[in-house]
Amino acid sequence: MINFFKRVAALLCPDKQSQRIAASQLRESGTRLHLILAAVLYMTLSIGSFYLIELVMLPIPWRTLYTDAPSLYRLLDALYYVLDGAIILFLILPLGFGTARIFYTASQGARAALSDIFLPFQSARCYFRATLVMLLLALPRLLSLWLVCWLWQEADRQPLGVRLLLYVLAVLLFAAESLLLTLDDAVLPLALDNESLGVRALWRTSVRRCYDHMLAIWRFKLGYFGWAVLSVLSLGTLLICHALPLYALAHKPYLDRIIPLESNTEPNTAHRGSSI
Repeated sequence: MINFFKRVAALLCPDKQSQRIAASQLRESGTRLHLILAAVLYMTLSIGSFYLIELVMLPIPWRTLYTDAPSLYRLLDALYYVLDGAIILFLILPLGFGTARIFYTASQGARAALSDIFLPFQSARCYFRATLVMLLLALPRLLSLWLVCWLWQEADRQPLGVRLLLYVLAVLLFAAESLLLTLDDAVLPLALDNESLGVRALWRTSVRRCYDHMLAIWRFKLGYFGWAVLSVLSLGTLLICHALPLYALAHKPYLDRIIPLESNTEPNTAHRGSSI
């Protein structure tokens, strides 16, 4: 029993070697503040865009339309969700890619300008590529999360045997969804290092890189579960000020250590003609 708890504790403990490297980088002058400003800038732009939609929709008499013109109410309500989706797709996802570039540059010991958050908007190809990469990373987990919630709700309406089966499926699907998170650690660094690599080639290469190391990467992510809990308890303050910069800086040295050097880098000339 004692050995079991020791194994659980080891599983939930962040990788010490990569964490020491990240902590030493955070102690460098201005690094922590620079990453905090990048995260705050991304959050400000994202939240501000949603508030802009709220301001546009504010003059609409929603209660009056709900009672007097239900068809118009449903149309405007659908338009509201379409605008929210458009903001996520066309603004927040590319900005997220630019923010990832700032954090990734910091993990290499350099410092990118805060204006690099807007780099995906410098050309149509960069914008399309960044949006598609982030969308491909977001869609599987959103779909699996929706399926988990749906299975959990459906289980309450079924007989006991079917209910237990649906609970098991929901747990397995949630575990598979958590393993999908490991693709972030392969796709994003490769996308940032190889701008000429097309999205299809990027996805294939990323899966090939991390296939044999998915459990190790998942364990690395799980090691920051404690920081995630503390970040929730601090209402996100600890996440921005410490947990996110620490994770971002520890992530690259850990990958460099567990993935062989020949598979950790890809030539920039590969698939140069492929854009999608």
